[in-house]
Amino acid sequence: MRKIVFPFVLVGWESILFKSPAGRRSLCLRHRRQLPYFQRFYEDQEFKKASKDQLSSALFTLRSAMILWKEDEEKGELWDRHKLYLHCTFETRCLTAEGTSSITQEKQKEVTKMIDLMKAKEELSDSQQVFIRRKNSTLAKLNNTFPRPSKPVYQGKPNVHLESLWD
Repeated sequence: MRKIVFPFVLVGWESILFKSPAGRRSLCLRHRRQLPYFQRFYEDQEFKKASKDQLSSALFTLRSAMILWKEDEEKGELWDRHKLYLHCTFETRCLTAEGTSSITQEKQKEVTKMIDLMKAKEELSDSQQVFIRRKNSTLAKLNNTFPRPSKPVYQGKPNVHLESLWD
């Protein structure tokens, strides 16, 4: 998982508009590189809405988001010294079709293991039966995935070693 920090106020999520703080005319290079992530977050949400809840939110690229009110180095009034920052955590494996399929397989194994453990019991209460139905629903939703670009999963080179010395 990666974390990105976007020090801009989100103006319109539907249209992916970002407004920079006073004094800045455009997004800096670092933040322009982050814009595709926000577009992916938006596409995921729109695709889930269009699918009428037939997709699992476990496959969302965006894992968490938080707006922070942080103090900057500027002087003056309280609202001039503080800025809003949007902190997002996202799953990098969800950026490709291959990564999403690996997450799907992991989640399916977890869910089937839980279902098998519950079914192994002799008598199930009503709440346990509801739990099994929910997990079966989750399993069905995991078979539907978000559209992602295909890119081979990075395979490391086991014969490459890295050493560093600190003086």
